[in-house]
Amino acid sequence: MDEIIRIFTDPVKAIEFGYRLKAQFDTNKAYRRAKELEWLEDIRQVKGIYDPDVKIEAGNSKVYPKITRSKINIVLSRLHEMLFPENDRNWEAIPTPEPSISEETVVEIARSLLTEDENGEPIFPDEDEINLAIKKYAKETCEKMVSVMDDQFTEMDYSEETKKVLRSGLTYGTGVMKGVLIRNKTKRKWKPVDNGDYEEATDNEDVPFFEFVRLWDWYPDMSVTDLDTMDGSFERHVMTKHDLRELMKRDDFYPGIIRKHLEEHPSGDYVAENWEIDLQVIDVQAGADKTSAGFQTNNDDDKRSANRQTGKKYQVLEYWGYVDGSDLEACGVTVDDVSLEYAANVWLLGGKPIKVALYYGVLDKYKVFYYEKDETSIYGEGLARVMRHSQILFLPVPECY
Repeated sequence: MDEIIRIFTDPVKAIEFGYRLKAQFDTNKAYRRAKELEWLEDIRQVKGIYDPDVKIEAGNSKVYPKITRSKINIVLSRLHEMLFPENDRNWEAIPTPEPSISEETVVEIARSLLTEDENGEPIFPDEDEINLAIKKYAKETCEKMVSVMDDQFTEMDYSEETKKVLRSGLTYGTGVMKGVLIRNKTKRKWKPVDNGDYEEATDNEDVPFFEFVRLWDWYPDMSVTDLDTMDGSFERHVMTKHDLRELMKRDDFYPGIIRKHLEEHPSGDYVAENWEIDLQVIDVQAGADKTSAGFQTNNDDDKRSANRQTGKKYQVLEYWGYVDGSDLEACGVTVDDVSLEYAANVWLLGGKPIKVALYYGVLDKYKVFYYEKDETSIYGEGLARVMRHSQILFLPVPECY
């Protein structure tokens, strides 16, 4: 408990804040359930699996035409080809017509233009010469930056991450990309030594990156219909003990809270959500390679799927949004005015904060791609939902009770 006291200004208030934030996540989760049921219909439709309420009489065809899947693949291919041309970048970096650079750099450029006359007297460059030199410097610097950015986009596999976002948007109506974030990367290079040989040197640098966020793991504020008007959103992570121990090594996390939770829950605290069990059932249906015959699982299949071994896993919640200054102060974060709200990044483990930090632009960390924006929801409608009635025309009529 000493480590908690050392980290938190007021451990009791900090734990209360964590539980309040966890309650906010539970509210978002409860109101999102209706959308989850729609997404389950969408994924069945894409995979060619009948909904549970569809009953096929003996002797009738059980073939499920995968029209939706073929349409999604076609649109995805065309979108990705337009966004990422094979022989060209989909972005460029060029200097402004009148570059603005630091005063120290301007002085260095001006000194490099100094010349001497026949008598050794200095000839100072005029304004036009300096401006041309500044533009040349800005162009050369920009070309170097393009090379660095190219390498960064390649390292983060930006094209494939974007493709995942597009597929999610076409299937469910909403695709989520997270970023820009910063991570530390070890860079290796060779440098000369005294004996004329070379040796490898390593250096750590911060690099930006984007990453795809699975729609099922993103829990936004369901009381609004626009990202700019929400208080914040949660991302759910399922982690192993190794993952948590890696977080303990970072300076921005509270290792004492994590260690104590691992000691109190040696077998994990992860409990599968309803949608996870539903997806496991769908996976059983699709994985049996019987979907073309209208494969239906029985109760034993559902039971085996729901009881899959989860291992010693833990649920960690990552929150990006606004919190009260008094709550931040209780977690050991210095704020100017405790009566105000602040943009913050908070991580919860077992309802307790394991990281609390001020972070500007919290509502911009999740970029969203909509296939068609739903004006009644913060989510969108995908190609599967748009085609649903057309697809149903080819399917048996559900039984009416």
